[in-house]
Amino acid sequence: MLDIAIIIRTKNESRWIGFCLSAISRQNFSNYKVVIVDNCSDDSTLEICNSFNCKIVNYSSVNSKYKPGQALNIGIKSIDAKAYVFLSAHCIPKTNNWLAELWEDLFSSNQFAAAYGRQIPMAYSSDQVKRDLALIFSNDSRIQSKDPFFHNANSIIKSEWLKPDLFNEDLSNIEDREWAAKILTKKGKIFYSARSEVFHYHGLNHSDDSRLSRTTRIIEEISQSYNDELKDDLDFGFDYFLSIRHQTNKESYDFQIIQIKYTLLNLLKNKSFQKQRDRILISSPKEIFHSIKDTLSSFYQKGDIEIIQKDLWLSQKWVSIVDVIVDSFNNDNLNIKGGNRYLCYLDHSYLLRNFSQLDFAVDYLSQNEEVSSILFHSIPPHPLICLDKESSNNISEQLLAPLQIRENNNLNEVQILSGYGTFINKKLIYSGEIMGNKTYHISISDPCSGITVRNYDTLNLILKLKDIDFQEIR
Repeated sequence: MLDIAIIIRTKNESRWIGFCLSAISRQNFSNYKVVIVDNCSDDSTLEICNSFNCKIVNYSSVNSKYKPGQALNIGIKSIDAKAYVFLSAHCIPKTNNWLAELWEDLFSSNQFAAAYGRQIPMAYSSDQVKRDLALIFSNDSRIQSKDPFFHNANSIIKSEWLKPDLFNEDLSNIEDREWAAKILTKKGKIFYSARSEVFHYHGLNHSDDSRLSRTTRIIEEISQSYNDELKDDLDFGFDYFLSIRHQTNKESYDFQIIQIKYTLLNLLKNKSFQKQRDRILISSPKEIFHSIKDTLSSFYQKGDIEIIQKDLWLSQKWVSIVDVIVDSFNNDNLNIKGGNRYLCYLDHSYLLRNFSQLDFAVDYLSQNEEVSSILFHSIPPHPLICLDKESSNNISEQLLAPLQIRENNNLNEVQILSGYGTFINKKLIYSGEIMGNKTYHISISDPCSGITVRNYDTLNLILKLKDIDFQEIR
């Protein structure tokens, strides 16, 4: 018999399901099967699920009234297992030990009927999601014998506790909590596993704004207390942050190293860069960490440069640069509470960047301490975000999300150049705001400077165009 059946409900989840199943496929726990309960998807969801060899069962809501308990029960009845894991289609296990940890925690006591894991937001999740998840899913594991809170976006239940008491098929939501309350009356216990983490982009309530008003005040008080603590510790100065992307071949790594060196050369000679004040942080994949340290050794005398190792999970396509930044500051050698006040993310792909515009940004921040962040933008034919007067100070972390999962609902917008010179006040990094509510925008001086160069082919094309003599053509 299978140890675990993983039940995932889907309806047009092509945007996220591939990331979810990919993370499951890398788990260190092997005796499991994924069951997809699909509610009439008409996108590429089922095609993606088939590519991961999932068992697919169909669910069709009656009179367009979706009943989550009914869908879950169909999945449960379709397969036998010692335990059933329930995972949201847009949840992504953080580590390769997620499934093993859920299993170990559930079976660590005969009294445990079920366990559920921690849900953490992505860096580009909405403020609502960040506040909800921070309030509800703590860092400390606990045993619940009276509290019926339970969440099926990341949970596991023993078969002997589930099969006699399946989920209520009449409820339109909170079928998980109704089930947990019933189990507690039968002397079963629920375990909250803080170590079994998943990233959850949508959070608990999707777009329901009503919950935001109930959680904002508490979390903002916590964030304000944290920010007040930082105010006296951060001096005016800059941590310039670069990140080397994971690659599968040496040539791609070599090209990035050339880009990094070129960026460093220009940054170090910039008039706003102060050797005694500013710091350069470079996030490097573990497999090339030591070679990067050796390769960049000639720069160490020119500035304060630190190389930081990053884990493989940070190479996933759904991970944003903010996730990489936050993970880097969890490094024991870095201190978010001390040092420079600002962080500037520099994407080394902007080889045509006008570095003098960074001088302007630094000068502006020195004179406007209330500004929370600075973004550079261009104006392309197919823009990304609006900069009208009403919205210019409401830029969200969506701008830092990977392009393939970025929400894009507006047409009359401009393009934010993430990494051209993205300045963030460091006190906001852990408050859940990231960009803050006082964002200043700078238009790049030359449209060509906003071109990203990610391979030799693009670079060679640019160099070729540079050599064209248009006077001769005339």
